[in-house]
Amino acid sequence: MAELGVARVSTVSFDPSWKRTVDEMAALAVMGAEYDVTVLIEPCVLFPFGTLDEVLRLIDIVAMPSLKLLIDALHIVRNGGFAKLDQVDPALIGYLQLCDGPLHSAGPEAYMNEAAHQRLVSGKGELPLVDIVRRVSPETIVSGEVPMAAERATGASDLDRLKAITQGISRTLELAFPG
Repeated sequence: MAELGVARVSTVSFDPSWKRTVDEMAALAVMGAEYDVTVLIEPCVLFPFGTLDEVLRLIDIVAMPSLKLLIDALHIVRNGGFAKLDQVDPALIGYLQLCDGPLHSAGPEAYMNEAAHQRLVSGKGELPLVDIVRRVSPETIVSGEVPMAAERATGASDLDRLKAITQGISRTLELAFPG
């Protein structure tokens, strides 16, 4: 991947074994360090080890600077990690994905559908996005993860959806870091 200019890769674990997950993330972190690639792990309650505490524990056990935390706004709020985010060393956060949505989901199936297919543009929901952005380093890479299947199905072009996403992120960043 380094030959392709890849600087970071994002991962989660679907493995229910804590030991195998730690071993696999350690192996990825070693490979990442060898090729100067940051490995990002994302806490998401839809996966076996999906809380912020579990992912931070994993990062602590692996103890390699090439393994960092990926914060997804939807997941960090829904898994209870937002309340603890201000206790996380900003240097451990390697990436931030913004989107918006309701604070709560109607259940696991609705949450999975929302996460995979139908998120809101930053500023169009109830997530505390400005507060999340303020808890990471200003150097943290920020992107949008905003699948919008319904808008696409009703004819919104890729360009129109991209414009809405980037405008929402820009507004959120301006509110978080005015001037």
